[in-house]
Amino acid sequence: MPKPVLILSDFDRTLFDTDRFFLEIWQLAGKMYEIDDALEGSQAPGFYSMYGDAYDYRFFEHLKHAAGKQLSVPHFINEARKAFS
Repeated sequence: MPKPVLILSDFDRTLFDTDRFFLEIWQLAGKMYEIDDALEGSQAPGFYSMYGDAYDYRFFEHLKHAAGKQLSVPHFINEARKAFS
């Protein structure tokens, strides 16, 4: 039987330090795709969608914009899993 997977969503930033998470995930992306992680992190608000009084950060859309055709989302997710396990 497959092992169950738990997914937590932190819509109001009460469970996780999401700023730290995005800083670290952009550092990984910077290493993997040779992009300026600090610059891309500062451009994140351009990839927010507002839903009422909350926002959604379209991270993979932003990463695709920054990394271009070399981006493979499944590969990035696998590398992130290894890096943050």
